[in-house]
Amino acid sequence: MNAPTSLPLLLQILAGLLAGSLLGLLHFASLDRNLQLFLTGRALAAIGLQLLRIALSVGVLVLLLRLLGLPALLAAAIALLLARQWVIGRQKRAIVLESGDAR
Repeated sequence: MNAPTSLPLLLQILAGLLAGSLLGLLHFASLDRNLQLFLTGRALAAIGLQLLRIALSVGVLVLLLRLLGLPALLAAAIALLLARQWVIGRQKRAIVLESGDAR
């Protein structure tokens, strides 16, 4: 399948990496807000935020595929997963620092 863009492959991949990184950071960093909404009894708002997060992620990935092609989509998916690891690692380190457990 030919990419729907005339951008060089490297630029398609770089655009995907950038979009996926930003999307991943936004998507996974907002999990904390989602948790706070649930914990404070605002389940409807939490469900709404969850649906918004998923719709935004799917929309951006579909847009990347349509505008820049498969290389951009694959790069974005990889970057999104790397952003997930970074956000989770950051949260774990914060929890360890708060608890005083220096493992």
